[in-house]
Amino acid sequence: MTISRLLPAERYFTAGNAHDPAAVAAALGGGSYTDPTVAGPPLTGTELAAHARDLLAGFPDLRFEVLGAQPAPGGQDVVGL
Repeated sequence: MTISRLLPAERYFTAGNAHDPAAVAAALGGGSYTDPTVAGPPLTGTELAAHARDLLAGFPDLRFEVLGAQPAPGGQDVVGL
């Protein structure tokens, strides 16, 4: 995996570490976000920013650190966060 493929994830984690909800949403470039705590359809735009704001407010010491990376199964050119 090259650094360029990690760039979207790096932007996402940098925005999270800066506790900038708008930048978290922008880092996904118009994509969507879901996790086990998200009820309903995946979040986008302002809904994603609101979710990030709530998460960061609830965990004010939250920090992300990338410890490693590996290619997606099957060699597909995808980035999952």
